[in-house]
Amino acid sequence: MMAGNGVRVLVVDDDMFSAELAAMALEEGGLDVVVAEGGMDALEKVATDSGIAVVVSDMHMPFINGVQLLEALREHGFFQPFVLLTADDVTALRAKHPAIAAIVAKDGGFQETLFRVVADLLVTNRTKGEMP
Repeated sequence: MMAGNGVRVLVVDDDMFSAELAAMALEEGGLDVVVAEGGMDALEKVATDSGIAVVVSDMHMPFINGVQLLEALREHGFFQPFVLLTADDVTALRAKHPAIAAIVAKDGGFQETLFRVVADLLVTNRTKGEMP
């Protein structure tokens, strides 16, 4: 789909097993993926990689949670789509944080949903001319 064109998805999670599950689902769909171990690592990767087109982050991480990561990214001028993965109530999070492009429930079938959501966001941004 978009592999090899320099567009990357950053997957952020403090649990490397969960990060790899998400990364695998995106890579199987043809996307290039970079994995960050937690929010601080994600901030460093975004600062040094201008090809990151979407950030997919777990909600619950030590030091900086998913919502705090989004806020920090926006403060640093990163305005690409942000997808939150969570086991929390998606409806409540959506109501509380409308700036998040998408919230995906971390359930048994989240990988398929995640790929579809990220692919849709990439197509939407490409159409609007907002790709990095």
